[in-house]
Amino acid sequence: MKACFGRATRRQSILALVTLAAGVAGSAPLLAQQLPVAPPVAAPAASAPVAPAPTGELNRAFVRDQTWLGATVYGPAFATTITSEALGWTAGYLVMAGGSFFAAAELSRDMTITEPMRRLANGAAIHAAAGALLVGGISNAGAKTTAGAVFLGSVGGTALALAAGKGVTDDEVAGALFGADAGSLAGLGTSRALGGSGDRGAAIAALAGMLIGAPLGGAYVASVPYRVTAGDVQTMWSSAAIGATAAYATVANSQLTQTKQAGVLLAGSALGMLAGDRWMVRRYDHTRGDAQFVSLGAAAGGLMGAGVSVLTGASKDRFSAATAALTAAGALGGVVMAERFVTPLADAGRKLGRIEVHPEGVLAAAMRTPGAHTLLQWTF
Repeated sequence: MKACFGRATRRQSILALVTLAAGVAGSAPLLAQQLPVAPPVAAPAASAPVAPAPTGELNRAFVRDQTWLGATVYGPAFATTITSEALGWTAGYLVMAGGSFFAAAELSRDMTITEPMRRLANGAAIHAAAGALLVGGISNAGAKTTAGAVFLGSVGGTALALAAGKGVTDDEVAGALFGADAGSLAGLGTSRALGGSGDRGAAIAALAGMLIGAPLGGAYVASVPYRVTAGDVQTMWSSAAIGATAAYATVANSQLTQTKQAGVLLAGSALGMLAGDRWMVRRYDHTRGDAQFVSLGAAAGGLMGAGVSVLTGASKDRFSAATAALTAAGALGGVVMAERFVTPLADAGRKLGRIEVHPEGVLAAAMRTPGAHTLLQWTF
């Protein structure tokens, strides 16, 4: 990330810049016709196809995602908010589900959608909708009120993500979404471990965990001295699941209460995430494809471990300690094999910040040359 400090002696007009750009673009074909062009030595048999611009692909992906959200989140919430009558509900759903496509298409025409913005918009819409449902359950609101909160929250989450997502990276987005999900599960597990049995208390804990976990996840990615990629974040789900399964193996055959079992699972998943951070995140820079392969290896290894438990007769109960232990061991072996297969890149580390002085900018500012001039640049 770079922070530039400078001085502008005269603000450039946006309209003038747009006019200048349009004039250059319009005169480019005329200039090209006037320039002498040497005859080609050998014309190729077929010209290579021109790849579409990445921005266009991302904009289309954004429209596609928003259309799906319209069909699954915006549409049902909007229809439930306006009416409970079947015909009116269907009409409202169809209008909102179809209108999401045109609204997103029109928005993408005037905005450059980046990959972090697209992922953050999707995640913010879903998490805001889930948070609204939790708030509705906590406050015992009616169906229409809760649906209205879900609609406004999901649409507002998308809008806020598009506004705030311009300066974030894909890794930070992945960390924030991971923190929201993990924090919600941790809050729910903590509520159960402390003896909370009511749905209202569990909803409060899950909502608090989501609100606290999201900024912590983003801060974790941005502040640790080693690099944390979006793929690294995804691998921590596998390590957390293995840790929880291994911890459950220690109490599966005992007569513990559900409260104590929840505490064991919570502690095991936390230790699993710490182990994943130590042995996978700090050592490697996983891509999203690497992380998916690691998760697949963990799932396959876990299934094999459970199968061995059944074949050897170690599993006398539905889910015994032997089954849990062999499942965790198989999943761990699957992760090791997957890491050896994908061979992720070694962790690149995080570069220290540096400050650069631009003497040409200082000189131009001292001479009061019109324009914006960079005096100081801080890379961090």
